[in-house]
Amino acid sequence: MMRSYQRLVEVWRDGHGAAWMLWLAARVGVDPKAVFLAKCDCARMALAYVPPDQHQPRLTIETVEAWQRGEATIDQVASACVACNPLRPLWNAGPDWNLKRLNAFVNAVSAAACAADCAGCCETDPASFAESAMRTILAVGAAAAAVRDDLGAGLAVTGKCADLVRARITVEAAREALDSMLEQSSSKDCAGGFVYELRLTIGSAQLLGAVTDYVAEAGFASERLGQ
Repeated sequence: MMRSYQRLVEVWRDGHGAAWMLWLAARVGVDPKAVFLAKCDCARMALAYVPPDQHQPRLTIETVEAWQRGEATIDQVASACVACNPLRPLWNAGPDWNLKRLNAFVNAVSAAACAADCAGCCETDPASFAESAMRTILAVGAAAAAVRDDLGAGLAVTGKCADLVRARITVEAAREALDSMLEQSSSKDCAGGFVYELRLTIGSAQLLGAVTDYVAEAGFASERLGQ
């Protein structure tokens, strides 16, 4: 086993950066079904911040899950995504609404919408798919932080999301997809561009270091890793 892969295993096993883990999985081409289900699992955590009479966020998540079971169409997912408009809570808010809870509600709706986003382009536009995956987690964390007015609460929730991501996507699956993507890129320049994209996106120093070291040790993008 390459030393860099062992490091990647450890970071994936112990890390709390769910947003970056799910971004990486979607970006390198892990099975979209696993990514969508992980998005739904994480988005469900934000349903706790949705008022009981507001059903659309839950229905949107359930539509995505039904689609993955073959019980809904991609058009239904697209419609559910559009129906889950993060601005809707602002339109319906009354003067007696607590601003912290309203903010949490807006982010919870956003998480559900992101969970359904990119159903039609997950395989043809991996960059957008990865962005939607990352935004799902960030919205969940923002909802938790908003309702408690505590950034630590958001970090705690996204830490739990990391466990949900690991339950759906193994490090072996991420590695296989990464290897396949790098082999298909066929040039060090393309792989180097991916590493540059990693550095612009991933906010976890541990995960970033593990992936870039793995790419370098595998013999890809060695000319650009130092740039």
